[in-house]
Amino acid sequence: MERFEYALGYTRWMVDSKFFNGAVAWRYGQQTFGLSIVQFDAGTSRETTPLDPQGRFTRDISAGDIFINFGYAYKMTDKLSLGASIKWIQETLDQDKINSASFDFSSVFYTGFGSSRLAMTLRNFGKDQELVIPGSLPQGTSIAQPLIYTIALAMEPYGRKGDPTYLTVAAELVHHIDDRERWHMGGELWVANTLALRAGYRGRYDLGSWTLGGGVQKDLGVGRRVGVDFAYMSFGTLFDPPLRVSITGSF
Repeated sequence: MERFEYALGYTRWMVDSKFFNGAVAWRYGQQTFGLSIVQFDAGTSRETTPLDPQGRFTRDISAGDIFINFGYAYKMTDKLSLGASIKWIQETLDQDKINSASFDFSSVFYTGFGSSRLAMTLRNFGKDQELVIPGSLPQGTSIAQPLIYTIALAMEPYGRKGDPTYLTVAAELVHHIDDRERWHMGGELWVANTLALRAGYRGRYDLGSWTLGGGVQKDLGVGRRVGVDFAYMSFGTLFDPPLRVSITGSF
C-alpha cells in the first residue's frame, strides 16, 4: 500500500440475499488507518403463524445486518506489522434489533525465507451477549461471541509482488470456538500487471468448495490505479451460485 486505497463491493448471496461493502485505508508513515462498512440485506419474506402457516393474511417482514469497523496497523520493523480494530454490529429482524461491539487483533511476520509471510488473527473478541427474547432460554443466559482464530501462510513461488508477472499462493487454517475447524487454500497469478487469474478451495464446508475469479487493473501513473474484480463459487443445485464484484483503486 502506497498512500490511499479504497474498495467497493457487491455480493449476490443465497435465497435472494445480498451484501454491500466499502472500505478505505490511509497510510501515514509507519501507520495505517482503515474504515470498512458491510451491509447484509436478507430481503423480505412473508410472516407465518401457527394459524396461518402459508402467510396468506399476514405481512412482509425484513431482516439484515450492518457492520462498521475502524482499524489501525503499525509497521514495527521491516518484518513485523501489528494491527487492531474495533467493530460495531447491529442485527435486525423485523422490529427487533440487537447491537454488539468486539475487537480484532492481527499480525504479519515476514520469515526471511523468500517472500514468505505468516499472518495470525483473533476476531470477535468481546463481551458475551445476554438473552433478549423472554421464554426461549432461561433468563440471564449469556451467549459468547463467535471467537475465531486464524493462521495463514503466503509466498510468491514465481516473481515478486510488484513485478509485471508473479504468482502468489496461500493457505489458511480457521479455528472456531463454536464450530468445526476449516481451511482455505488458493493462488493468484498476475500477468503484465494488468490481468489477475485466481482459484481457491475451501475445506470442511457444507456448500461451496471450489472458487474461481479474476480481475483487471489499469495503472494511471504516479501511484494511481483502478481495478475491477469478480469471483464465482458453485453451490451445486440447491442455490444459485454466489457472485462477487468489486471496484478497487489507489492514489
